[in-house]
Amino acid sequence: MINPDFPKLLGFKEVNKMLKNLQNESQADRLIRIVLAIFLAGVSYLFTIGLLQVILYIVSFILFITGVSGICLIYKLFGIRTNK
Repeated sequence: MINPDFPKLLGFKEVNKMLKNLQNESQADRLIRIVLAIFLAGVSYLFTIGLLQVILYIVSFILFITGVSGICLIYKLFGIRTNK
């Protein structure tokens, strides 16, 4: 059964605040990751085949996801924050 107070327990502002606390990338870092991901995907599509193409797709996907979300797990592992 759904708790009728659920929207009050976990509102948009609280979720947004939690996500902001998790983010550890600056805007410049995020933009560089997204641009690099698009570049790598294009290079892998146009110039590579086989296993190298798959590896470049995976790397570009990871860069894109971390760039959009602003959360880098490797940064979190080493305690690095580029957003001040």
